[in-house]
Amino acid sequence: MIDQMPELATYMPNLRRYLLDYPVPTPPEATSFLYWQETEFGLRPTIRISHLTIWETPDGTAVASKMLYASHYFWTGLELRALLADPSRGPGFWFVTLNRSRSDGLSGVSGRFVRGRARSEVQKATVAALRATKRLIEASR
Repeated sequence: MIDQMPELATYMPNLRRYLLDYPVPTPPEATSFLYWQETEFGLRPTIRISHLTIWETPDGTAVASKMLYASHYFWTGLELRALLADPSRGPGFWFVTLNRSRSDGLSGVSGRFVRGRARSEVQKATVAALRATKRLIEASR
């Protein structure tokens, strides 16, 4: 998954190396922990275990969530969210989110239904995350 996200190699090579080499000692610019979640996804709930890293540098902040295990539907996944300063816009910044995943069980007749529902759930979750981020940023002003 990490190799499928060339943006990491280009813009965040140290974060990329840490994600590949985990569990190595956590560098000072990182906060890292494991978490589990049960999500309503597809036709039945999915339990997932992920490694989350918050990477803070003077150039920006990134949050990477690497899926280590899922009870079904997914083999692996990587989500990256980054806040990148944009000096040309004054105090503004860019909020970038990238997601990659590998899944199974999404072929055939039932897979077509699950795939459609999965796509819909991902879109809803992305919109909800963007709205929540917008609310938090606007509330702090």
